[in-house]
Amino acid sequence: MGAAKNSSGCLSQRARRALVNRWFHPAFEVELIEAARYLEHQRGDFGRQFLNEVEAAIGTIMEAPARWRPWPGDIRRFLLSSFRYTIRYRIRRDEGLVEFLSIVHTSRQPDTGANR
Repeated sequence: MGAAKNSSGCLSQRARRALVNRWFHPAFEVELIEAARYLEHQRGDFGRQFLNEVEAAIGTIMEAPARWRPWPGDIRRFLLSSFRYTIRYRIRRDEGLVEFLSIVHTSRQPDTGANR
């Protein structure tokens, strides 16, 4: 049975609430730590600012994960506003799960982490 959709094709509020679980790929966590350390080395407070923005971005994604279109395939991308990093994630509606696959600098290859 598919998720309930409203007239605009977006997931209904009830269906969005069903996506409450999140899973982080081990490589996502490694990439996050490496990026924060690098930014901290560049300028002392950048690492903390980066982690705060990533935490806020994950919260935003979890509120409405279908808001961002899939590209490529079923992978969705969320671009951080203050840092040139992209969070890549996938929705597993049948499991009520959002999988966070990678967090990469925008200068890297566009398909980095897409095969996870």
